[in-house]
Amino acid sequence: MSFTIECNWESAPGVRAPELRATWGELRIAVGDETATLVKERESPGQVRERIDVAAYPLAEWLALNWWALDTPSHLPDYAGLNLAGAGDGFPWPAMTLRSDRQQMWIRATPHYDASARVRTLSSISAVLDADEVRRSLSRFIDSTVRRLEDVGISGTLLQDEWSAIQGADDDERQFATVAAAWGFDPYNIGDDEAQLLLSAGEALHDEMLLADLARAVPFSALESAEHWMHDALSREAPSLPRQQRSLPAVEPLVSVSGAAPWREGYRRALSLREQLGLSLTHRVAIEDLVALTSVSAPPPGNIEALAKIESDTASAVVGPNIDPFAPRGRFIGARTLARRITDPQTRSSLLTRSSRYTDKLERAFAAEFLAPAEGVREMLRGDFSEESQAHAAQAFGVSEFVIGHQIDNQLAA
Repeated sequence: MSFTIECNWESAPGVRAPELRATWGELRIAVGDETATLVKERESPGQVRERIDVAAYPLAEWLALNWWALDTPSHLPDYAGLNLAGAGDGFPWPAMTLRSDRQQMWIRATPHYDASARVRTLSSISAVLDADEVRRSLSRFIDSTVRRLEDVGISGTLLQDEWSAIQGADDDERQFATVAAAWGFDPYNIGDDEAQLLLSAGEALHDEMLLADLARAVPFSALESAEHWMHDALSREAPSLPRQQRSLPAVEPLVSVSGAAPWREGYRRALSLREQLGLSLTHRVAIEDLVALTSVSAPPPGNIEALAKIESDTASAVVGPNIDPFAPRGRFIGARTLARRITDPQTRSSLLTRSSRYTDKLERAFAAEFLAPAEGVREMLRGDFSEESQAHAAQAFGVSEFVIGHQIDNQLAA
């Protein structure tokens, strides 16, 4: 599934602003086979079009001004995403939100009606796509808009200046920009104190993407104290496993999906891994053979559950004190760590948090299904859903009774 923005340039002699006149055209945004710019004319209710008559400049400028928020893999918990309708200038942009989430881009479009507008937007889209592919498409659209301005002799616009700065940024500048954006700052307009705090934390952790990931879990005011726990966790070596660790199967990339709930993908992936490992639906997973858990003396700060460390065929996690890797909570964290190989296989160190974004939901669903498959629970209970039977199933699978109840409520009783 692809994300595309196409603009067919047209002459617009009646438009006064030169950058709008130069970039006028018929624009179409699509997510796979679905059109996000589907509109109905107010004066011609029966006419539905897939393209909107707009100037590309405001949208390209809006994307460039918010580029680092699209480029960063993490965000503050209350960040809602970039809404294309914010491009403004009176044009009927779709009410479409883009929000990066690790290596995915979460896209949502909803119908919108404004009594003063000449068109009504009709599109309703929910999809999760590969973030890099979406950014490449957005970049091509901005590039084409900038070239259009240059072709007609227009220079010095905010779009051109902003995009030139982004394109010319070196690796260190890019890393700082994505970290700053994760914490909700404009990297080109950040206070000296805030910038120095981020730079110091980056030097201490030696991992800018992990520093960006921390924005999910702690407030900026707690960054320095969280940095100490992170440093301690990063320095811990994974312990030797009780038995020889199995080499984990290769990770199937998380494909682009439209309208698919994250838990369905989590369930599917969990059953696929159990099959690859040769486990029956009622087999208790020896999670300690697959994921190594080690602990530090201090509890993790903020919303953090563990620090996940991912290699190509191995996985480990660092947790706080009093986490028994053989007990239900430790086993669930271990299973979530396996799921992190699916949602973010390219990042070696990242945080498992209590957040509820797309990847978090997928990972929790994976963990529940991997440890206690719904059909295995059904087979074990044999129609007896009493508390006593559920407690017996929880003990047999090595999970909490809450997990068994979740499987019953969300899969067996659904």
